[in-house]
Amino acid sequence: MTEQIFFLTHKKNAEIEQLIRSIRDQMGDRALTIVSQSHHFNIEGTELFLFDESIVQEMAFPAMSNSIVPGNVHFPVFSYLEKYQPAAEYYWIIEYDVRFTADWSVLFDYFIELDHDLITSHIHYYHQEPEWYWWDISHPELSIPLEQRIRSFNPIYRISADALRFLEQAFKSGWKGHNEATFPTLLHHNGFRLLDFDGSNGDFQSQSHRFYISRSDRNGKLWTGTMRYRPAMKNQGLRKNKLYHPVKSEDGLGFIRSNVGNFYRLAKWWLGKLYEKEAGKGVIKS
Repeated sequence: MTEQIFFLTHKKNAEIEQLIRSIRDQMGDRALTIVSQSHHFNIEGTELFLFDESIVQEMAFPAMSNSIVPGNVHFPVFSYLEKYQPAAEYYWIIEYDVRFTADWSVLFDYFIELDHDLITSHIHYYHQEPEWYWWDISHPELSIPLEQRIRSFNPIYRISADALRFLEQAFKSGWKGHNEATFPTLLHHNGFRLLDFDGSNGDFQSQSHRFYISRSDRNGKLWTGTMRYRPAMKNQGLRKNKLYHPVKSEDGLGFIRSNVGNFYRLAKWWLGKLYEKEAGKGVIKS
């Protein structure tokens, strides 16, 4: 199996450069391309692909807006693939604010024997998070019922070349929407296989693994856990072999503030166990 890594960033600082070097040093025989929005990098052993906001208009895809964010963050990767036609079988896409609390080879190599087309985080059906904001996907002639749509969370993911080719044609045909809705929904309904980095996640598991912790509710906002939307963390956490996002040393929250929700749930769980224990002794009568 051949794999290539795309490191996607719109920022440049010493921390990001060190992260790139860590991935480079731990990636084995994979190739690494820095996909950078206007910032030049000169890191030995890597390739550089530059883009700017004009890429949204240049690509023959329907876009959600005239900017990369929200929802169009996949455009630079597709632009690179269109221009250079690389021959890898699978591609890892990693955003600049993702961290992994082990050697990166542990994550990459764990999935090397698996042929799933999309491996990502927080894959959920519409009925699990019906109030999520980005469920709207559209096509001039085709449709997928809302209740059959799937969402994911894609700061880091691995995707097959076959899936990328399919999605390229799907977008050129007119499919439009946030990549965290279009990717899993279109792939799932067209025979491609999905897998969650959290191996305990229902229909999208195949092995016993849990590379992140994430919690959500009906609105799907992902406010807590190691893989979340917000708030940003100043540093990665202490759990081993876990993915963390977003980690932003310049504007992230400290450990206690960024884990208030986790502390609350842990306290609630502990009090529940204490209640069960005391009730079993007859101290508390329900």
